[in-house]
Amino acid sequence: MFLLNVIDDDGKRTHGKTVLANVWNLPAGHRIVVEMNKSHQPIGDKGGVLGHFCGTIARNRGLCSLSYTRWDYLKKGNKGNNQSMILNEIQERFLYPKILEKWILKSIGHKWRDYKCYLKGRHYSDDANITDLHNNCPEDVVQDQWISLVNFWRSDEGQAKTKPIHTSGTKSHARIYEELV
Repeated sequence: MFLLNVIDDDGKRTHGKTVLANVWNLPAGHRIVVEMNKSHQPIGDKGGVLGHFCGTIARNRGLCSLSYTRWDYLKKGNKGNNQSMILNEIQERFLYPKILEKWILKSIGHKWRDYKCYLKGRHYSDDANITDLHNNCPEDVVQDQWISLVNFWRSDEGQAKTKPIHTSGTKSHARIYEELV
C-alpha cells in the first residue's frame, strides 16, 4: 500500500504546497498502479496520489509554462511535444489504463488554471504599476513566464476574460438577478 504522509522534522503535520518528493523520486522501474471506475476516473488512495501528482505537474514551470494563455495552446505547444512530455512524466511513475489519459490532461488543465488564479490573487493588483508587478515575481515562477502572465492580465483580452468573484454565499447570481428584476 502506498501511503502519503506530510510531517515536518518535529513530527507535526504541515500545510503548504504538495511536493510529492517520494513520487518524483521513485526508483527506476517502480510505478504506482492506479485503478479507475466505470466513468474512467481514478479511484482509491492511489487515484488520490495521481490527482495530487497532477497538481505538481501543473505547477511545474518546465512542463506547464505560465506563458500560454489557454490550456489547449499549452498542450499543443512546442510542436505538440508538451502533451507528450507531461504524459511521459506521469507514465514513468504510474501504471494506469490508457483511457485515463483524457482525465489526467483535463485534471492538469484545471489545476494549471487554478494555479494561475492563485498567483493572480496573491501577487497581482490592478492598482500596481506594471514595473512593480513585473518585479513581484514569486520565487517558484520563471521571471519570463511571470512577465508574460502579468502582461496578459493587463491586456484588453485578459481584462475581458476577468469574471466577478462570487461572494453572495449559497445564493446564485441568477437568483439574485431574478430578485432585482
